[in-house]
Amino acid sequence: AWPAGNLVFKNRRLDALLLEMNRYSATKLRLAEPGLGAIPVSGVFHIGDQASLLEVLERGWSLKGEPNDDGDIVLRRKSG
Repeated sequence: AWPAGNLVFKNRRLDALLLEMNRYSATKLRLAEPGLGAIPVSGVFHIGDQASLLEVLERGWSLKGEPNDDGDIVLRRKSG
């Protein structure tokens, strides 16, 4: 997957996924609370495609991304 520009994650921690994905993008995805980092994530993610990753996390993992003043996107649990 790596030569095609993809990262493959199978039941890995969200914080590990974000650490890897953030290496390849100017837009960083951050966690609002450290406990979110333990969420297990599986999938194939295209390197540097933060928008698609954010969409997947919002749909499949009940998270919500909100931009902060630094231009990063902070992930929080969806309320309600």
